[in-house]
Amino acid sequence: SGGGVYLQAGKVANCTLSENTSVYDLNWDRGGGGIYIRGVCQNSDIKGNRAGCGGGVYMNGTTAYAINCLIRDNVSLSIWWGCGGGGAFTRAGTLYLNNCTVVSNYSVGRGGGLNAYYAIVVENSIIYFNTSETVNSNYYFQGAGCALTNSCFTPDVSGAVAANSTNN
Repeated sequence: SGGGVYLQAGKVANCTLSENTSVYDLNWDRGGGGIYIRGVCQNSDIKGNRAGCGGGVYMNGTTAYAINCLIRDNVSLSIWWGCGGGGAFTRAGTLYLNNCTVVSNYSVGRGGGLNAYYAIVVENSIIYFNTSETVNSNYYFQGAGCALTNSCFTPDVSGAVAANSTNN
């Protein structure tokens, strides 16, 4: 887990996390090519990473924050039903994306940009031109809910937002 950084608590700031790989298997905790996060990642560039789930960012548990981050050109390699998220994947807890840009990520599974198996809050962010081999190329929200506030999603993927989400 966490090919570049494995953060259980605390903060990573002003970093470039690039060209890292998290070894893939069917273990849920084997994700985050760039960073496995349970803390704060701020003012960082997360690019060109690879993992089974969450090519750039993987979050599992409590709460995590990505603030002012550029998440780009990452790859999620898993076709497993619960995985995906070339840019970011959240398994449990809540991931907050604030003032982030998630662009040009790719997933073999669902959600080229974002895949939220659990809760995600996206504020003042741009999620665009991400791709996947299956459904919902830009984002896929499948879990406990999501909140989208003052954010742009292009192209908008019809039906990609779960019924328990809000989009303002």
